[in-house]
Amino acid sequence: GYINLSAAPTSWDLIFEEEDKSENVGGGDTFNVTLGLNSHTPNKEPTVSDVNGEEETFREMGDTDKYRSFMRSALATELIWDKSSSDQYTFKAIYHGSEVGAGVYIAAPSLGLSSGEETGIISVKDTESDKYAGKNLVVIGGSAINSVAADLLGGNYHGKEFEAKTGVGPGKFLIASYDKGGKRALLVAGYTGDDTTKAVKYLVNNQDKVDTSVGKKYIGESATEAKLVTSE
Repeated sequence: GYINLSAAPTSWDLIFEEEDKSENVGGGDTFNVTLGLNSHTPNKEPTVSDVNGEEETFREMGDTDKYRSFMRSALATELIWDKSSSDQYTFKAIYHGSEVGAGVYIAAPSLGLSSGEETGIISVKDTESDKYAGKNLVVIGGSAINSVAADLLGGNYHGKEFEAKTGVGPGKFLIASYDKGGKRALLVAGYTGDDTTKAVKYLVNNQDKVDTSVGKKYIGESATEAKLVTSE
């Protein structure tokens, strides 16, 4: 046969292979990104024309033209497909490189979050929470990455599904207290990771304002303000 040296490909597949939970390179889930060239003149520019192998449907993050998905794997790689530019789409994979452990904290009876040994707070992985049955929990992060949060909410929700279930949309967070085996589990979760960070900051700095009794639920939009919306 002959090799056509004048041929110019118009697309390329960039293949990603995760590690598995035992850190075996290439032993985890696989997804790929299709790279192409846009119609920009005089010089064409690279663009991401397609993403394949994602294990959650891409959902828009608010009204941003940026779409997010996750891999349902031990690493929980986050996929961001940015379509905000009309002719040049970009892609970002947030790859943890090791098994993801979502935040769960074993708290003192008061559910206080101040630092110091007197509060009795320790951090554990969500996958280890069963070892601490009968303890009060502070659960950090949404149900898409945290198995304890998924148990509290009744499902693995993210994006629009998380908003429909909790009333928490883009830019917002919730702080809600649930009964878990006769103890309290305080869920602190935002629509995105940045929103979860705001929730944690609000809770830490406003412990005197947050009622952690079972059935209480707060929704906020900033690290300085949240509103009680449910009191059962």
